[in-house]
Amino acid sequence: MGPVETHGVAEGSGGRPPTVSVCRPRLKRLLLLVVAVLVFGQLSLNVLFYRNSESLFYVNTTATTSAAGPLLLDSQLWWTSSRLPWLQPLPVSQPNHTSSLTHVDPGKSRRMVEAEDREKGETEENPPQNIIKGMEKMGGSTTNPHTAKPPAGSGDHSIRGMDSTNAGVNVTLESAAVSQEDDIKVEVDKKSELTTHTSISLEKTICPPVPPKLVGVVKVNKSAPILEEQERAHPELAPGGHYQPGDCTARHKVAIIIPYRDRVNHLAVLLHHLHPILQRQQVDYTIFVVEQAGTGKFNRAMLMNVGALEALKHYPFNCFIFHDVDLLLEDDRNLYTCPEQPRHMSIAIDTMKYRLPYNDIFGGVSAMTVDQFRTVNGFSNKFWGWGGEDDDMSNRIKHHGFFVSRYPANVGRYTMLTHKKDNPNPRRYQYLHEGKKRYKSDGLNSVKYHTLDTQLRRLYTWVYVDLFPS
Repeated sequence: MGPVETHGVAEGSGGRPPTVSVCRPRLKRLLLLVVAVLVFGQLSLNVLFYRNSESLFYVNTTATTSAAGPLLLDSQLWWTSSRLPWLQPLPVSQPNHTSSLTHVDPGKSRRMVEAEDREKGETEENPPQNIIKGMEKMGGSTTNPHTAKPPAGSGDHSIRGMDSTNAGVNVTLESAAVSQEDDIKVEVDKKSELTTHTSISLEKTICPPVPPKLVGVVKVNKSAPILEEQERAHPELAPGGHYQPGDCTARHKVAIIIPYRDRVNHLAVLLHHLHPILQRQQVDYTIFVVEQAGTGKFNRAMLMNVGALEALKHYPFNCFIFHDVDLLLEDDRNLYTCPEQPRHMSIAIDTMKYRLPYNDIFGGVSAMTVDQFRTVNGFSNKFWGWGGEDDDMSNRIKHHGFFVSRYPANVGRYTMLTHKKDNPNPRRYQYLHEGKKRYKSDGLNSVKYHTLDTQLRRLYTWVYVDLFPS
C-alpha cells in the first residue's frame, strides 16, 4: 500500500473522518499489461504477414466496399527489416540462366572463377561465351542515335524484325556480340595464367525486401552532364544499361521501358537521376530506350509494346516499368519493382499540384509483371497522338480482374520536365468506348513494327523502330 496522509478534523466539519489519498499500483500494472499484450499481438501479426507477402504497402483504389477500408497495409513495413534482423530471408541459389547482359561479380577473384569453371567441366578449348571483351564490343558504338538515323539493316549491332501478328514478332536475331568467331577472345593473364570472364556467385543471399541504403526524399536536379560524360561516370554498368547488385541476389529483374523521340536533354537528365536510385534499391535492371523513327504521329503505347517484346529477347525479366522520359521521382522509397497488383507509380506530380487527377489514371510511370502484361494483351496500338492509351490500359486491368495499386501520395511524388505536348488524338474517346471489343485482338499480339537498329550503350539499350498501323 502507498503512503496514507491523515489530516485533522477541522472545526465545524461535523466530525467527518479525515480525507485519505491512496495510490493504486494494481491499476497501473493492469494498464501496462494490456499495452504489452496489444504490442505483442501487433508484432505477431507483422511477423505472420512478413513471412507470406512479397509486396510493400499499397492503396487499393477500387475496393472501397472492403471491410478493411481502402488502405491495405502489407506486412513488410519499413521498420520490420531494420528492427527485426532475425526475420531476414534465408540464402537462396542464383537462378540458372544464360544472359547476354551478364554482370561481373566484383567480389570474386580470378582464381576462384577458374576453379569454378574446372568444376563445371569447362576447358580451354571450350571457353565461356560471356566474355568481358565481347560485351565491350556489344556497346562499342559511339554513334549518337538522336542525330544520325541508320538505314534498315545497317551495322553488326542490328536486330532485324518482320511484321508481327498473334504470338509476337517473327524475328531473326543476329547476335550483337558474335559476328565472327574471332570477335570474342579469351584474355589470359600471362603471369597468373588465369582466364578472365564473367561469373555470378552462387553463394549470395537474396536482397532484403526493404533496401538498407534508401534515403527517402531525394534532390531533383533538372540539369545533367551530357551522355558521353555520364558513360565515363558509370563503370559499374554492363553494356545496355544493365546492373546487378554485387552483394546480394536481387528479388526483381526489371526492364525499364522508355518510349522516346527527339528528347535527348530530357533523356540525359532522367538517366543521370535514375541510375543511382535504382542501384540503391538493389534491383537487377536494364533501361530500354525505344525510339520511334520518322516524323509521323507519336504512338507511346506501341513503343511500350515493342519495348516489352524486345526486352524479353535480352534477359529473363519478370517486371516491366513503363516510364515517360520527362518524369523524375522525388522519393527512392517508391520502389521500381512489381507488386501483386499493377501499380500506378506517378500519382503525385508537381505540375498537377501533387494531386491525383482522377481515380482511373494509369499514365506517367507504371509497373506490371510480365505475366500481368501478357494477360491484358499489352497496350492498345490504336492511339496515335497524345492521350487515351493509359486509360485504355486501366480499363484492361479492371476487365481482367486486377486492380490499380498505389503508394501513398507522399511517396509517389514526381517532378515533370517542361516540354511541348503532342497534338491530342481526336478519336481517343471513341477508341476508349469501343476498347472492350478489341482487348483480345488489339495489343501485344498484333503490334506491327520493323526494328532498324539495336545498340547496347553504356547507359541504356537503344531500340530504333518503324511502326505500322495494325
